[in-house]
Amino acid sequence: MDFSSVIISALRSFRQPSNVGQAGVLRRRNLENRAKCGKMVEKLSQVKALIY
Repeated sequence: MDFSSVIISALRSFRQPSNVGQAGVLRRRNLENRAKCGKMVEKLSQVKALIY
């Protein structure tokens, strides 16, 4: 869980949401997007393994 907190702090440093109320929603979306990205990375790594 430390890794995700580091990513969240990095995202905050990159762009700070103007509305504090949106922070929770953005965090939830980021978690969902991160899960999707993880699945995509796994698929891509499998494809690359097949290609190379």
